Amino acid sequence: MSLDPPASNPAVNNPADSSADEPAPASRTTPALPPALWPEVSALFDDALALPADERVAWLAALDAARPAVAVHLRRLLAAHHTAAALPVPGGELLAAALGASAAAGGLGGGLAGGLAGANALVAGQKIGIYRLLEPLGAGGMATVWAAEQMQGVFRRVALKLPHAGIEAPAAMARRFESERDLLAGLEHPHIARLYDAGIGAAGQPFLAMELIEGRPLTEHARALPLRRRLALFLQVLEAVSFAHGRLVIHRDLKPSNLLVTPQGQVKLLDFGIARLLANQNTEADAAPGPLSGRAFTPDCASPEQLAGLPLGAAADVYSLGVVLYELLTGARPYALDRSLTTPLAEQLAAAKPCRASDVAPLPGIVTKRELAGDLDAIVACAMALEPAARYPSVEALAADLQRHLGGLPVAARRGGRAYVAGCFLRRHRLPVAAGCTVLLALSAGLGTALWQAQEARAQAARATAVQGLLVGLFDGVSPEQLRGGDISARELVLQGSRRAEASLTSDPLLRADLLRISGDLLFKLQAWKPAAEQLQAAVALYDSLGRAGSADALDARFRLMDAHGMDEDCKVANGHGERLLQQANASFGPRHRWAVSTRLQMASCTLALGLPEAAIGELQAALALPEVDGEDRARLVLLGQNTMGNALLELGRALPAREQFDRALAGAALVPSFHEADVLAVRFGRLKSFALTGDIAIIEAESASLLSDTERLLGEAAPRTLLVRDLRAQALALQGQYAQAVALQREVLRLQVQRQATDAETEQHARGTLGNLLALAGQADEGLPLAREALAFLDAKYPLPDFNRETHRLRLAGVLLRAGRFPHAAEVFATAMRQMETLPGHASHPRFAEALAGLALVAKARGQPALALIDRACAILQPPTGRAATRCAVHQAWLHGLAAADGGLARFDAAALAYAALLPAAHAGRAELALMRAELLAAAGRGAEARAEHGRGAADWAVAMGQPWRGPLVALR
Repeated sequence: MSLDPPASNPAVNNPADSSADEPAPASRTTPALPPALWPEVSALFDDALALPADERVAWLAALDAARPAVAVHLRRLLAAHHTAAALPVPGGELLAAALGASAAAGGLGGGLAGGLAGANALVAGQKIGIYRLLEPLGAGGMATVWAAEQMQGVFRRVALKLPHAGIEAPAAMARRFESERDLLAGLEHPHIARLYDAGIGAAGQPFLAMELIEGRPLTEHARALPLRRRLALFLQVLEAVSFAHGRLVIHRDLKPSNLLVTPQGQVKLLDFGIARLLANQNTEADAAPGPLSGRAFTPDCASPEQLAGLPLGAAADVYSLGVVLYELLTGARPYALDRSLTTPLAEQLAAAKPCRASDVAPLPGIVTKRELAGDLDAIVACAMALEPAARYPSVEALAADLQRHLGGLPVAARRGGRAYVAGCFLRRHRLPVAAGCTVLLALSAGLGTALWQAQEARAQAARATAVQGLLVGLFDGVSPEQLRGGDISARELVLQGSRRAEASLTSDPLLRADLLRISGDLLFKLQAWKPAAEQLQAAVALYDSLGRAGSADALDARFRLMDAHGMDEDCKVANGHGERLLQQANASFGPRHRWAVSTRLQMASCTLALGLPEAAIGELQAALALPEVDGEDRARLVLLGQNTMGNALLELGRALPAREQFDRALAGAALVPSFHEADVLAVRFGRLKSFALTGDIAIIEAESASLLSDTERLLGEAAPRTLLVRDLRAQALALQGQYAQAVALQREVLRLQVQRQATDAETEQHARGTLGNLLALAGQADEGLPLAREALAFLDAKYPLPDFNRETHRLRLAGVLLRAGRFPHAAEVFATAMRQMETLPGHASHPRFAEALAGLALVAKARGQPALALIDRACAILQPPTGRAATRCAVHQAWLHGLAAADGGLARFDAAALAYAALLPAAHAGRAELALMRAELLAAAGRGAEARAEHGRGAADWAVAMGQPWRGPLVALR
């Protein structure tokens, strides 16, 4: 454990004759720990705790004689730690109390008793500010880190860092947090873990809310990676640090454990600027955004000026980056400071003579001495120069030298002569030079070379002929026997042409790979996802076997393969291909390649399809923050990202922000010719779903008709997207009360889904579940029940972890059970949906969660059980009561409360019913249900004659709207 530095004026006294095993009395007169001594005291604290108790006494006695100024402060920390460790308080809180001093006491020792008395154990579910603690992630001397859920504004999971109270006076910390928070939270970069918020909770607990990152430390992730891959990762680090330096923020604690690599191969820097928040700001230099002196750092990676407690600038981060690069290249640190010596760490570092990177034992089979010698040795030495002025003047300069090395250019750190420059030229132009040598050899070799060239030319011509045969000869060989009086599908034509062309050059595996890639791409464009994936998978395997996995053709094939799996709802496989594609493209072309953004956008879409909308939003933001590269259609990618962002927000139940994203995409589409009409249709579809979420019936009915017409015209009547629009159109008709028409349309959707060869099972089951729900709304719940059950069983098997999409189908099944009068089973399914959603971020404000609560309330009413608390909780989520779902909940709430009231609560119910009726068409069955509900309230109030008359009117209206007599009982409002 490595302690972070204490606040100003720590005051714990430990007499020189007391041991670390005997707590000393507190004193407010002990001088504060000098900043320059903190690194040494922190390191010795770790060493002392690692010693057995009997050895520690002698060790401290020796330290007293050799370094009395250091020993006295170390004994104070050990005494406080011992006192805290003896108390029945959780570990993180113990050290918080030991380090924290109350404002009244004015020091660490003086406030120890009060701090311990006031310490509260952190537990899951506890609220700090607008955050709810979920589970602990780790603890250190300065802070405890928890996974937490933000409950207001943006609903997301965060890493909540909780510095131990008492680091400084709460008022001072609050002022400083407020002044620094916005600066640090503005570091929006794909390789920087965001600081979202910082403040002081109601109980005085400081907190820092940061982006929650899953990944491995840089050096651990790179353990088996070749040199160029390691340098590509390090360049991501430099890009992020450079970004922050441009905004006058330095890190101060760069080390491998603060550099995580995600499963997608993206570096994320943690705690950027956190040292600035956690360090006491006692001087103008500390408070300013320029050179900063900091004491919250890790000594092993710190610069000489940081160890000496001097003011810091960007050069301090450059030094730490040099240490990280050294370890990344060699697997070892450049030096080891001996914490047991009496010599201060700053002096030890000044005397240290690190080995060159190339002198360290190489990593077997991964990095060689030859690769490190020369350029990389010079780059590391320049970054780690003891004098700041001798280092690279900026992180950008360090990055530029690494880029020059990777490109075979002379690096600035070498300052080599003509021989070095000439050597770089030869390495950089080895292919042209080799080609020149080949020409000379060809002239001397004569006829043999000419014959080889002729053979190669014939092979190239054969490849061109075979590709032409695939593209031009698709219709060759179509016989009357194949047609049998009908048509042959485009899918069959492509597959037939591919087999014929592939067979024509079986001796050339590279050509076969090219043909498979082309035919797979054609099949993809025909929306035949499974056959496309088969062709593309075969192409990728061939490219890999030929050692061409990193070629542009192979990467194009893998990109399309990822896309095909995504369209086929096989998103885990798709994202696996995406990660592999990024790794290969980074290795072959560096991090800035033409697949970078498009691949991440596709992976975000798949993450969303897997039921992880918050993660998808983070991936989208990271993808669109990447720098633009040559040849990239960034404008189109932005529009695609906005569309996916809108769909992710819909999954979170945030209809209005989602609609804003769709509107922005539609507005920009007119200015981007490459954003095709099919893309526009996808955005229009998402926008229409946002209206479905808010229950805007008239808009849904009108726009679904025009969208369906445009989609059929462009894509055909049986295209997958056309069927999705028809599905939505059927639900829109149901919202209008046209249940018979809705059921008929959805039956046709399901028929076409089953008939269509390329349909994936999930899309078919979605259509089946929708039909089951529509049948229940049409009064045919018994027929709809097996369809709804089958759809949910499929999703439960495919997606074992909860997500809102899966739980939407569970709510559908529960609703069908409710309308079928199977109340115990309906209650069980509603309750299961609630339990599943409670594990999801943002569930407490999600409309689907409110739907589950309201459903349970209606089941409870039908079974004669208490329902008011459930319906009140549901309606509270949907405040303010606007839109169909919220207004419907208000009617149910007024109805259930009225049944429990002596007067029937008619005034409240009538107001709610009037608002809901205004959203319904004239002949909607929901109007009849309102009358039937009012009849129940009249009966509860003892007004029998009025109740019978109202019930008669409602039953008559129901028969007209539904085309069948009212059978009851009333269980839910349409």
